[in-house]
Amino acid sequence: MTKKYLHTLLATLVALPALVEAATPVSVPQTRNGLIRQEVQQGNIGASLGRVARQLDAVIEEYDRNGLEGDDVDTLKRFRGMLNNLTRSEVTKIVKQLEQARLLKTDNNQNAFGAFAGQKQVTVQLEQIYLEWQRQQIFRELSSRFNRLAGTQRSNMQRTVDMYKKMAASSSYRYRDESKIDLRIQELDQAGINDEASTLIQKLEDLNEKLDAGV
Repeated sequence: MTKKYLHTLLATLVALPALVEAATPVSVPQTRNGLIRQEVQQGNIGASLGRVARQLDAVIEEYDRNGLEGDDVDTLKRFRGMLNNLTRSEVTKIVKQLEQARLLKTDNNQNAFGAFAGQKQVTVQLEQIYLEWQRQQIFRELSSRFNRLAGTQRSNMQRTVDMYKKMAASSSYRYRDESKIDLRIQELDQAGINDEASTLIQKLEDLNEKLDAGV
């Protein structure tokens, strides 16, 4: 049964490039062709990826029902989860990656996977696509973290200068103690952002190793 579901899934993947290249109906006015063509393509790709997602669910359910575990089913689950989080631009990119990995064919009569024995190669290719997508998510997270860190550092620098000026002009020990507490809070905030960035960098290095190893 799992074999049947996988072949059905592959048949759906095979049709995706044709949808990407889908033409606008002849009756559409020329001035609106570009916009309508884009909407049609995005709609068709989205619907097709929806079918792929449902068929992946069926394959995963079949694995779970039979109590099967391992890297293959983990890869399918990760790839399935990724489909839920794609932006519009990522949808098009993922379709192109599937095509470049030869998991998509323009010939609907051609089996994208050849023999069923090629399933392991398929899961490896899906894992590569997933890891590349995950790497892009980490890049975005790092960009956000570093922007926050830069903003915090600018803010801390200005506040430090202001506090130094006030401390120099004040003989109040209470004010100086409060300033020390404020500085400590700033240090902890900056350290927290640094830790988050370090964790993401480590994840990025781990992903790069997997991608370089062709996992």
